[in-house]
Amino acid sequence: MNKFLGIIGVFIVFNCPSHAQENKKYPAAPLFNYPGSIASISWDGSKQVFPSEPRFSNLPQCLVKNRKGLYVILKGSGRLYKASLNDGSIAFERMDSTFYFGDNFDSFNFSYRDTLYSLGGYGFWETNGLLRYYVDMRHEWEIIKLNQKLPIKTGNTYDLIWYDQINGKLYFGFTTEENSTTTEKISQNKIHFETMVLDMKQKKWLQL
Repeated sequence: MNKFLGIIGVFIVFNCPSHAQENKKYPAAPLFNYPGSIASISWDGSKQVFPSEPRFSNLPQCLVKNRKGLYVILKGSGRLYKASLNDGSIAFERMDSTFYFGDNFDSFNFSYRDTLYSLGGYGFWETNGLLRYYVDMRHEWEIIKLNQKLPIKTGNTYDLIWYDQINGKLYFGFTTEENSTTTEKISQNKIHFETMVLDMKQKKWLQL
């Protein structure tokens, strides 16, 4: 997901802490103390949090840094963790109250105007086009209505995604649709080669 963000290179030499405490070999302090906002970070290193439930322990983890803090999102669930200092070490505390899970694997997670968002993903046999945002006051994810539901699935090595954070626009070089419930005899995995942009200000998809 968005693997060509230039800022990612700054963090290659760093790792992030466990749920309990900071990893001393690769301190998370540089990322935790970074004053800027990093919309979405693709991270293939070691895990940042270690959920106690086995079913969540192997889920892919995504990092997001905005002016409110450093977060870890577990893909395939609504679980959200925020970094804080604990006796001089950095620890991650769960923030959400999500009960259901399994519908947003390979979603695109990002921050816009210091609000966390999750777009699309795969689950329950098909790709969805939902835009979810995290409500701090309620510790829950809510859905924002868009002008259309465009199936979005990321995580491929050839993803063509660019997030213009300043202007609030998400560009997709193509979209991927997967529907395992279809009875059609054609391929169930469809790649649509069209350039689409999601305008976060208007909450509207546009075709370029």
